[in-house]
Amino acid sequence: IINRPLVSLALVGALVSITPQQSHAAFFTTVIIPAIVGGIATGAAVGTVSGLLSWGLKQAEQANKAPDKPDKVWRIQA
Repeated sequence: IINRPLVSLALVGALVSITPQQSHAAFFTTVIIPAIVGGIATGAAVGTVSGLLSWGLKQAEQANKAPDKPDKVWRIQA
């Protein structure tokens, strides 16, 4: 994963020195598009993790509230 951006930057550097017109397209396809896709994937992963954390916290709160009711009923009956 770490080597891929270095390789793409090296390819872009080589293409810039060879032909200026093709380098922009190569830069767009090798650097910009993967960066956009990676950013979308990272954002989706962060959103999923935060969503799961909030859902888990809600479940934990509900689980903590549930045992209180039988205790109160048992105390009233006793």
